[in-house]
Amino acid sequence: MIFQCQKEELLNILNIVSKAVSPRAAMPILEGIYIKAQAECIKIVGNDNELGIECTLPAQVYEEGSIVLIAKTFIDIIRRLPNDTVTVKVSEDRNAIITCQNIEYKIIGLSDDEYPLIPEIEPENSFKIESEKLKSMIRRTLFATSQNESRMVLTGSLFEVKDNYLTVVSVDGFRLALRNESVKNGDEKEFSFIIPGKTLGELVKILEDDDSIVNVSLTQRYVMLKTEDAKVVSRLIEGAFLNYNKTIPVDSAYSVVIPVNSVLESVERCEPIIAADDAKSPVRLIFTEKELIVKCIAATGQIVDIIPVPFNGEELEIGFNHKYLRDALKACETDLIKLEFNSNLSPCLLKPIEGEGFLQMVLPVRLKNDN
Repeated sequence: MIFQCQKEELLNILNIVSKAVSPRAAMPILEGIYIKAQAECIKIVGNDNELGIECTLPAQVYEEGSIVLIAKTFIDIIRRLPNDTVTVKVSEDRNAIITCQNIEYKIIGLSDDEYPLIPEIEPENSFKIESEKLKSMIRRTLFATSQNESRMVLTGSLFEVKDNYLTVVSVDGFRLALRNESVKNGDEKEFSFIIPGKTLGELVKILEDDDSIVNVSLTQRYVMLKTEDAKVVSRLIEGAFLNYNKTIPVDSAYSVVIPVNSVLESVERCEPIIAADDAKSPVRLIFTEKELIVKCIAATGQIVDIIPVPFNGEELEIGFNHKYLRDALKACETDLIKLEFNSNLSPCLLKPIEGEGFLQMVLPVRLKNDN
């Protein structure tokens, strides 16, 4: 096997595929990356039997063939090469010679006979969606997945397909993030599944910001996402997701329109005060008739920031974990949003002015001066 490609392009692909490689696998072969040179491209695969990633890269192929190389060693070598053309030549005894300019490495490869390649799956359900849509939906909801593995179903995001719409929901017990987008679902079946957060994090790196189509196929235990240059197969999380609809308030006593960027910047200005305070003081939003006062008080100091925001109602003060509020505001892609809530201790909803494209929900914290 002999091929040539550019160092930066190869390294980018290796960094993506390596996320599906187990550094301490029970089977040594799973610590490797499968490389196959064919026609005018190379196929690179990582697979730990939970997550599999396959990418293709245009290359000058002089001799077809395949090999498995230990991922950490191969990536470390490529990373240290100059930004120039890299040549990889594999002999019949599986020695891989890697050259770039005047540099030459020689490493021992593994036979690819037992490597678990990513299979084609026979889908029970499927749909199609534009890459930029799916990427945005994942990016704007992934932050709300739980890190607590005692409730494994919440460490992933729920995907629901119904009436040619895809809804993606993440919940961690303190906040909720939801997004809706149209999809191409030919048979109009209704189905749902949970993709692990780890898989979703890698998909954000792989998916392009364009209108190319992503084919999503489901079996009972696996999901496969295919683009023109990549294929990702992941085991699904089994179990029943939280009935999130029951947690979202239907009616609200207060509704106020806020400028997203101004409030986000104000919340971020509180971070130096919060960082210096071991108690992690909450960010306080004080709604008055004509102003929104963003305030943070800590043992080490305080900050007060005033934003012109009309409010119909009696003065009200509500507190939030600054990180949760910041993340929710960042996930809103509009200039203005509605905040809806019933009291300073009830869930706060962040909604678009029109439509139902997204929804964020953040639980407030009890302030020290609350009864």
